[in-house]
Amino acid sequence: MFEVNCWGTHPEKNNDDCYEAKEFATQKEAMDFTESGDADHSVQYFEIIGEKFYLVKKNPHFVEDDSDREWRREIANQAGMAGGCEAYNDAMGY
Repeated sequence: MFEVNCWGTHPEKNNDDCYEAKEFATQKEAMDFTESGDADHSVQYFEIIGEKFYLVKKNPHFVEDDSDREWRREIANQAGMAGGCEAYNDAMGY
């Protein structure tokens, strides 16, 4: 059994943005799903978990929503003024 978790950000950042999880019988089925484009295009990363198998993979079909770009930049600027370059980079996802 393989589980594919669909994330809005990298799963190892300890964020709470796992959109959904799907189960597959084989590793090939799980990998095919991550390549197919069937997942929501706002899913940025796939986390594939199986017995003795773990992989985090960027969604090749991810489309960033540009409507929030300016707001995100403003939040990053505010974080940068309060916490410096590292805080700015964290807010921007670098």
